[in-house]
Amino acid sequence: MQVREWMVPDPVTCPPDAPLSEVARLMWEHDCGFIPVAESGTERLCGVITDRDVCMGAWTRSIPLSHIRASESMSRVVHSCRPTDDVDVVHTLMRREKVRRIPVVEEGGRIVGVVSLNDLARRAFRPPGRSGEAERLRVGETLAAICQPRKVLAGAGV
Repeated sequence: MQVREWMVPDPVTCPPDAPLSEVARLMWEHDCGFIPVAESGTERLCGVITDRDVCMGAWTRSIPLSHIRASESMSRVVHSCRPTDDVDVVHTLMRREKVRRIPVVEEGGRIVGVVSLNDLARRAFRPPGRSGEAERLRVGETLAAICQPRKVLAGAGV
């Protein structure tokens, strides 16, 4: 199956210069913990920001969210897929990169959707007969891979 069948289309985005207070508001209003950061006008993906990035950005700088831009806290290394990719690509990326969400971009980098671990789980656990045990197992394996602890740096707290 292609990613376009699994993704949530037209995700809410923010520009790199958005204050973290605006990013947090968008997350609250759209009930999400992840927002693609897209260049204004082109919607070309340039990063992603999570609710954890917002919290850590404020905590490490000790200044109000309104004084910190998304570009200062966002992840610039983004692992994405295409709408025409097989959903196996999403599982592979999530497992390898230990991420719960994958942006979906068109040719040229324009953001068109997001596939989350939640989307995979909801689809795998539809009413009986609509998805198989193999798909449920695959989602479980992806979750288990994501949950594996990363190597902790020497001296870092738990």
